[in-house]
Amino acid sequence: MTAVVALLVLGGARLAGAGPEDSRPCAELAARYADQVPTGWRLDCLAELPESWRAAAGDRPAASMSDRDERRIVVVEGQDRAYTEAAIAHEIAHAEASSWPARLRVAVAQAMGAARWAVAGDPASAVEVFAESSVRCRGLPTHSAHPLVPCDLVEAARTAGGAVAPLPVTGTHPTS
Repeated sequence: MTAVVALLVLGGARLAGAGPEDSRPCAELAARYADQVPTGWRLDCLAELPESWRAAAGDRPAASMSDRDERRIVVVEGQDRAYTEAAIAHEIAHAEASSWPARLRVAVAQAMGAARWAVAGDPASAVEVFAESSVRCRGLPTHSAHPLVPCDLVEAARTAGGAVAPLPVTGTHPTS
């Protein structure tokens, strides 16, 4: 596998302990977000990441991951509902941005104050800040310890990349 786009590393309390109503939210949320998954991509809910993906992640526990070459998003089941929804939104942002021309990714990174779009292993790189900012712009809880960018920057980048509609606000958290 050559192009792992993103990895959302789990925080300690996000797995297990989900109540009965949250026992399998991934399939339900995947169905709800299906029309937002970029054309040609698929979204799978699995008990764990595929073995080759785990190796690419350095065997760190991960909530979700996307692969540009496979055009596939995998979200790990067994997380609470809010975290699962945020993981799906995060990976959809990565999938969407993966189709942008390289010059747009560079321009967005520069607008965010970064020299490069992606820096391997850096959770504060522009690619991760963009994806997590997209989560916030949907009104969902974010899991980033790093500053996020304003929603108008996220939407300007998405529009330049070909998005025809703004991100739907699906959560109740502040979006700015």
